Amino acid sequence: MLENAQYPPPLPPLNVGNVVSAAIRLYRSHLKSYFGIAFVASLWSFLPLIALLLLIVLGSAVFARAFLGNTDGSPWGILILAMLILIPIWLTLAIFCWGKSLMNTALISRLAALELANQPESVAEARRQLKSKTWIFLWLQFVVSCLLGTASFFLSAITSIVFNYPATIIAGTLENGGDILAVLLTGLGYLTYYAAYFWIYAHLFIPEVLLAVELNTTMSAAIERCWKFSHGFVWHIVAIATIVLLVSVPVYLFSVFPMLLVIFSFAATFPDGPGPEVIGRFVIAFFLTIALFFGINIFLIPLGRRLKAFFTSIFATAGKDLILALVIPHFRNELGLLG
Repeated sequence: MLENAQYPPPLPPLNVGNVVSAAIRLYRSHLKSYFGIAFVASLWSFLPLIALLLLIVLGSAVFARAFLGNTDGSPWGILILAMLILIPIWLTLAIFCWGKSLMNTALISRLAALELANQPESVAEARRQLKSKTWIFLWLQFVVSCLLGTASFFLSAITSIVFNYPATIIAGTLENGGDILAVLLTGLGYLTYYAAYFWIYAHLFIPEVLLAVELNTTMSAAIERCWKFSHGFVWHIVAIATIVLLVSVPVYLFSVFPMLLVIFSFAATFPDGPGPEVIGRFVIAFFLTIALFFGINIFLIPLGRRLKAFFTSIFATAGKDLILALVIPHFRNELGLLG
């Protein structure tokens, strides 16, 4: 069937504004279904945090009883035993929850990509298709994180050797203009690092979307195809990722505003120390911050997945072996690229 398909001509130069506005428009048109999936994904991702908070409270109680109470035996033995039991339980729960969360975010990617491909799929059917890949998504996320971490390590080492170390020598040896030259050289090093890092990041932007859309694709094949198809779109991806970052970071920072107010309250009580009222406000502000972060996460997850789905469709035009290339005209209409 793919061999007989008629592919559209190549896409004209992409406008970042068109991609973002189209993603927002399509997100609004399916807000209810995506909101529900994002709620489930966020809930799974927050469960390990909630469990960790409970463990901290429990650990504090054990600590208080062991070190401040009149118990028999070694208090350190009690604490170490509790850690040996509780930490593996928490890690198991965290891995399970992260896998479920990643599967649900991939579910949004699949629904969005197939909708752009004019092949809409029900939530139940898409979930059934991806259920068996839950742990593959988790492993893929781990591998991509390791690749990006390794790239960051080597890029940091290279920029330190090529730029930062010579800048230090120049600043210490040249009296006239040495500091300015050192600052310029250090700035060039940072610029080189971030340019190279984002270039690599753009090549690993959507392997989970390819894995979700093409059910027969393996994890390694998804990474390889993502790297291949992103050629020619790297700086479009970087530009859109930067826009999303500039929008999302201030919004997420807003969620910590209640905590900042309480921290200032703590500072106002120094050196007398916070009273019970301030501590009570701290607890309330902490849970309010978690709730705000949770709510913001629910709204932003589908938007990010929409943008990734758009690039999956763009890659489908560039790499004609993708199944989405059969129906790219619908996608081109959504971006307003057809005359």
